[in-house]
Amino acid sequence: MKTLTALLLIVIAVLSFQVFRQREIIHEQRGRITEIQAQVAATAKATAVPLEYQEKCAEQARKAFHDLGYKSQGPAGYENHYSAKLSKCFVLVENTDSAYAPTIWTRKSLFDAYEGKAYGEYSWHTVKDKKYWEVPPFMCRVTSPAGTNQFCKSDEEYGELIKVYLED
Repeated sequence: MKTLTALLLIVIAVLSFQVFRQREIIHEQRGRITEIQAQVAATAKATAVPLEYQEKCAEQARKAFHDLGYKSQGPAGYENHYSAKLSKCFVLVENTDSAYAPTIWTRKSLFDAYEGKAYGEYSWHTVKDKKYWEVPPFMCRVTSPAGTNQFCKSDEEYGELIKVYLED
């Protein structure tokens, strides 16, 4: 009987310790979840771009596109992006020109919609008797945020280099 009582006391003590330890772990995890939620909220608040900035950027990009002489219909188009990280409004203009047939030119320009400063230039044209992938760009240059020029050898590489301006 004493052995059974002692065994029951040991089982109760072990179970009590496990319940205590589980409560302690749950308390620690709740605290960690609260910390993570606060960090996520702070990050979201810091990186959120006010709708007003986005709207102003879109309007300025449209104006810059038209000031360059492009029309909304036709072989030219544009994208705008407000970068909260860089506090700038960027415009990416793409144009296809077949006025010099049979040569077709493709041009892309990335610039600040307000200042007009160019951050990227890409020019490519067709070459008779060559596949498009066999022809390197005539010009492919992107200025990094640090101010250094980076030269590229393909449309894909140009796209990768300008991502720093078009993604947050």
